[in-house]
Amino acid sequence: MDRRTIIKDVREYSVTLTGLIGLQFPCLVSAAQPSSPLAQFQSYGFPFNMSGLTLRDHFSFSPENLAQGRYHTLVTNLFNHQDEQHLFNNFATLIPNGYHVHRRFGRKHLLAAFFGGGVAGNLTQFCFYIFQKIRWETVLPSPKSWGLLGDLLGNKAEIWKKLAVDKAFTSVHGTTPCKGASAAICSIVAVETCANIVSLYNKYIELRRRRRLGIADREWDNQMTQEVMYEVCHLWLVITVLLSDLLPLLDSTIPGKGIVSTFVAYSADGIGHAAHMGGFVFGVLYYLITLSGNRRQGNNR
Repeated sequence: MDRRTIIKDVREYSVTLTGLIGLQFPCLVSAAQPSSPLAQFQSYGFPFNMSGLTLRDHFSFSPENLAQGRYHTLVTNLFNHQDEQHLFNNFATLIPNGYHVHRRFGRKHLLAAFFGGGVAGNLTQFCFYIFQKIRWETVLPSPKSWGLLGDLLGNKAEIWKKLAVDKAFTSVHGTTPCKGASAAICSIVAVETCANIVSLYNKYIELRRRRRLGIADREWDNQMTQEVMYEVCHLWLVITVLLSDLLPLLDSTIPGKGIVSTFVAYSADGIGHAAHMGGFVFGVLYYLITLSGNRRQGNNR
């Protein structure tokens, strides 16, 4: 790419990125502690001074919010981060990956992957909640093992047990908020990863063609070497991050865990591993269905 094309791509991406970052500030400022420099902007009023209740009910995804019909939280939680560090960590990943997706496929597909991945991640996290809730109910001892008390209560014992375990699980995990754009960013990372894999394959085919025809081009070789190094390093980093999400998920599904371990398995470390995986899978599917073979003209590497 020439310099003029690079400048144009950076300028267009800056507009998209500025919009996504700007949408983060109302929630970030509203949740800022008095000691935070952002707290001074709360004096500007709405939307920079929203209450904690508003942030919880309308800008945080949770099973309770979904049950209450607050379906908009599937999207609005993407713009509510825990604190400045949480936002910085997410956008440190978004900025480079988003640039390459924006350059290769354009703003429309970047935003589609972002919002689609965010919604898919939230729904995956909800499915994981249901799965862990069912596991928790099956771990507790059956009323049939209660002896005389179980015989006296009969069918009521099973009903009371179900109500008790349901109340215990939902009271702790049903209101656990899911915040941030991690799943949305995982979707964009997945799109970039798929594009890089295809790019590596195409380079391999082109290299074989050039070797077969005896074409020698040092400039092309140097450019391809740089691009291959980036794409391989990116792939290695993505695999490492995926394993950091996949392994805790698999560990939480291992049968035979005790009552306490099963109860806390849904959010043992406070990280939405299921949401991350859901966002990534959406990004892969979005690439395969929508973007495979599609690159913006003039933006090839």
